[in-house]
Amino acid sequence: MMAHLGDVDFIQRLIAIAERWHQGGFFIVELPSRATFWSDGLFTLVDSERAAFSPDFASINNYQHPDDRHSPAELETVLMEASSYDREFRVITARGRLRWISCHIEFQTGADGRPVRMIGMLHDISELHETQRLLATHRERFNALTSALPMLVWSGRPDGHVESLVGWRRLTGQDDRTAEGTAWVERVHPDDREAVCRRWRDAVESGEPYSSDVRVLTADGSYRWLAASARPVRSADGVIIEWIGSAIDIQERRMWPMDPTDSIEITGGQIRAARGLLNWSVSRLSTLAGVASSAIRRLEEFDGVTKGESDLRASLKSCLRKAGVEFIFPPNGKPGIRPV
Repeated sequence: MMAHLGDVDFIQRLIAIAERWHQGGFFIVELPSRATFWSDGLFTLVDSERAAFSPDFASINNYQHPDDRHSPAELETVLMEASSYDREFRVITARGRLRWISCHIEFQTGADGRPVRMIGMLHDISELHETQRLLATHRERFNALTSALPMLVWSGRPDGHVESLVGWRRLTGQDDRTAEGTAWVERVHPDDREAVCRRWRDAVESGEPYSSDVRVLTADGSYRWLAASARPVRSADGVIIEWIGSAIDIQERRMWPMDPTDSIEITGGQIRAARGLLNWSVSRLSTLAGVASSAIRRLEEFDGVTKGESDLRASLKSCLRKAGVEFIFPPNGKPGIRPV
């Protein structure tokens, strides 16, 4: 192996393979003469050829995007300080293509400690920057979406450390950053804290989905019921890499009876509203529920509940519930509906 290190052709071949593999190249600047050498890979990186020009100390700087380019004074400072550094910048190639470049520079010193050579390694990271740009775009879209939705969205580490609570501040008044970790528990109703924490801890330890109904102190000082749930996100080999969760407001569901015994008769106003929600005509409801159209129109004429005709109302109620309508009966105010 050591014999190969003295083989110039072997070394050049090795360098060529490395440059193609890493999509990069290197330059060497001799000091103090500043005689400059570019590798073939560096010429390729800027879409040029060795015969096109003889590079000098400032050549790579001239290819840089104007907004990223060093001033002459800054270049001199780099030489004077003679310390290694890393930098990312854009280049505009000889063909007009824009590329992102990662550059690492080292200095070789002589016996007296003075720099005798500057060596720069350059690597094309355009694909990495494009990936980062797309991720940032997707992140902004996700944040915009979650901000528009009437729910909380949050994430957690594999160990259950909660972070990134989107919508938490809007609901509770507590800063999102402050709520990270376990500080969010401060906004949970004292009577619910132990059960919520136990269920979350059990889910993290078992890797099973988490769900819990919990009362949360809101910014106006009142408590509202939320239905919180979370699922683990796993890697290809099944290891949990994070938790993703959400919480929706179920205050009305918890505070308004949903007629679990199915004994409360629906009103004409609820029938009309349910048809509107489903975009159903009287004729379609009649066909699906097996109730005459004339009977439906008669029931809808009165917002309340008329005497008799309980069987017809029960048939209509059953049909509409199967279609995804939930009937609600608040203790105060008019009965209503909502989609399931």
